[in-house]
Amino acid sequence: MNAPERYKSFAAAVIARYESTTPSSSPADPEEVVEVVRHEMEANLAAVSPKNCGITKITAVRIGWDEEAAEDFEAYVGLPGPLFRLDGHDRDGLRPLRIQLLFMDSDIHVTFILTPGHDASSIYYGQKRTCRHAAVVLGLFGLSVIRLHAHGYRRIIDTPIDDNVRKLYTRMGFDNGEVLDLGDRGRIRTLVDFVVRSITPFKLDPSPLRY
Repeated sequence: MNAPERYKSFAAAVIARYESTTPSSSPADPEEVVEVVRHEMEANLAAVSPKNCGITKITAVRIGWDEEAAEDFEAYVGLPGPLFRLDGHDRDGLRPLRIQLLFMDSDIHVTFILTPGHDASSIYYGQKRTCRHAAVVLGLFGLSVIRLHAHGYRRIIDTPIDDNVRKLYTRMGFDNGEVLDLGDRGRIRTLVDFVVRSITPFKLDPSPLRY
């Protein structure tokens, strides 16, 4: 199988998995979902090494609501549901990746910060990515959506900090860069296309990737 056919086959397999999935009738326990995302993203990052911004491990922890969290989710007052942080650790001992998942019934609000060479924090949110493999990491996180759909979640929400972030998430299938309807096949197709485009330039083998 040549490269274009391999990527086309991968995309078709992901869509087939999505279409064959019957979501649970109610959202699964957030801690269970976070562990699934953590485990699969860690495995996927290992599968594409060294095109993974040096990230070798993903950890997850439930966190409380403080001033920094409030800044990340400024559209909300108080804590509407469980809040978790996933940290990506690199081989130099830094934590250049931070993903926060705020659970709100059947919706999940996400922030994604990737700062290769630095510990990720809210001060970097929305800044231009400096690692040429940053899209690979973001694309692999996008694969987690299939699992979130299966676990009964309906929408992924993002709050774009500027026009560049809005355009990025729009290219990933988010309506106006803000909301990804997990029940919309067209949106999921756009997301899968983004994943393929993120790994294709580096000739990465998609066959070991989990979704």
